[in-house]
Amino acid sequence: MAQLVLRILLFISGLIIYFTTSRGAHEFVIFMSRGSWCYRHDIFAFAFSGSSLIHIFQLQIPESLS
Repeated sequence: MAQLVLRILLFISGLIIYFTTSRGAHEFVIFMSRGSWCYRHDIFAFAFSGSSLIHIFQLQIPESLS
């Protein structure tokens, strides 16, 4: 249960980093369409929140099966 809470907090913090950039979400769409590397902050925040989201929903193997 504690791991799930930690993963949710990581996801939320990644979203906060993403949405509090000086450029905003619209500029991230421009990055995705033009492939410019000047939006590294957005790339980091997007990957951070996305990877933690994957960890939130990953299959938890019970200890009896491992």
